[in-house]
Amino acid sequence: AVTWNHTGKTRLTGDFYMCLNANEATPCGAGKSSLYLQSADARLDLNGKSTSVNDLIGPGKLTNSSSSTATLKMGAWSNDCYYSAKFAGSNPINLVKSGTGTLTVTNGVLPNVSVTGGTLVVKPKSGTASFTAGALSLASGTTLIVDGTKLLVSGFTDGGATITLLNGATIVNTVTATSDTITDGSAMGDDGLLVKAGSGALMLCRDSMFGGDLRVEAGTLRF
Repeated sequence: AVTWNHTGKTRLTGDFYMCLNANEATPCGAGKSSLYLQSADARLDLNGKSTSVNDLIGPGKLTNSSSSTATLKMGAWSNDCYYSAKFAGSNPINLVKSGTGTLTVTNGVLPNVSVTGGTLVVKPKSGTASFTAGALSLASGTTLIVDGTKLLVSGFTDGGATITLLNGATIVNTVTATSDTITDGSAMGDDGLLVKAGSGALMLCRDSMFGGDLRVEAGTLRF
């Protein structure tokens, strides 16, 4: 197994395919390289492994050829970081944002996302009308900012985050088979819309605060 640990920019171009065969095989940390998937056909295959990156810059694809869940970790050393790759494929990937910094996402396709520290900003590039993600999990004390776009998630667990919807942004929860929870102490700003879609249930706990609109299109809303 080879660990890429250099300080220059790592650029994957053309039809370049990079498959990880070990955990933590990509450069990450102060002074280390960001990873650039510079063509639409460039691919980073996590192959069921867990690895950390400073930034993952598209338009290339993030994939997982293994049936085992892969993990991409960002922000662990509390830096601000950026993600604009395109999640592709059906095998599971968890994108984990930790640390006190901000992760800014500017592409429209995301894997499962777990925010355990800091801030997640979802803000579109020009021409990106909506973002699609897997399950979204927000830990207590974290912040989610959705700016001027529609964020469609297939599961939504809020453990007490601050959620700000700017410029008419919308969060659409499309969960079907499970029950999701917005926990006590959660706060959502005034300018936005939370949509409950899909046949599953969404639980709003008693101290959740919503300044914007809440719309139920399908399924069950519980208090």
